[in-house]
Amino acid sequence: MSGDLRDGGQGGEPPLTDQWLMDLEGGASPSSGIDALWARFDTWLRAAAPLIADSLRPSADDAALAAVETQLGREVPEELRLC
Repeated sequence: MSGDLRDGGQGGEPPLTDQWLMDLEGGASPSSGIDALWARFDTWLRAAAPLIADSLRPSADDAALAAVETQLGREVPEELRLC
């Protein structure tokens, strides 16, 4: 199905598979952190599904995170703040 993540969002592009996820997880050691993992995912997404990559919104700023925390009544985990 064209435009679906199973075919990379473009039709005929590299698929998003369990193997890809295992490769992604194996490529970033715990010491390399979320930044390295996100950069690797971003590189893959831009190659596999550029229209999807271009449609992603930027990270939430501190004010937006504070609003979410107020709505939820709890803090956003630090790991999510780093994205």
